Amino acid sequence: MRKVSPWPEDRRQKSEVRSQKTEVGSLSSVDVDLPPDQVILKEKGGYLTPGQSRWCTGTLLLTHKKLTFITSKSGLVGEIPLSSIKDLGIEKRVYGVSQSDTIRIVYESFGELSKAWIISLNLEVWRKELYKRVLLKVGRETLNKIVSKLDADSKEILWFLYENRHARIDTLAKLIEAPTHMDILLKIREIINPTAEKIIGYPIP
Repeated sequence: MRKVSPWPEDRRQKSEVRSQKTEVGSLSSVDVDLPPDQVILKEKGGYLTPGQSRWCTGTLLLTHKKLTFITSKSGLVGEIPLSSIKDLGIEKRVYGVSQSDTIRIVYESFGELSKAWIISLNLEVWRKELYKRVLLKVGRETLNKIVSKLDADSKEILWFLYENRHARIDTLAKLIEAPTHMDILLKIREIINPTAEKIIGYPIP
């Protein structure tokens, strides 16, 4: 005898949708084995590829080198090197029972173009961060304009970041002989980033 669910079909579907949506936008409890200064963004969200029939929900993680999606059950589900991303855009996709804004990512994989979509509560934060790290190219001429407005220590920090793409905070502290790590953070947050935003509209990636 077939076991009948006490919930009507539409109620079960609505429950699944609610369960799926509650996982998007809250802080993740997944432990990732990365130094804190290498993690740029981390948030619960959704991940979809053309071969999937439904969204995977889990943790979105952005570092200086890649975008990663992790679930508590399956572990690593998707990983996209930032250097492979060719295009980004906002695209409406069905999520649950309605259409929502998502970020469409076009990237190169094994010589061919592939697509993936991500969704999160703070989608615009992810879009801006991905854009400035992947598509916003700062040339040396533009960098010189920014550097010309900085103090000597901030210049050293910015040139080092530009040439190496990223650096540990203790490395930057040694570079300018800063007494504490907070001195570096203040230089970046209160001097370098505001100056860059005035000139190019974004902090330096």
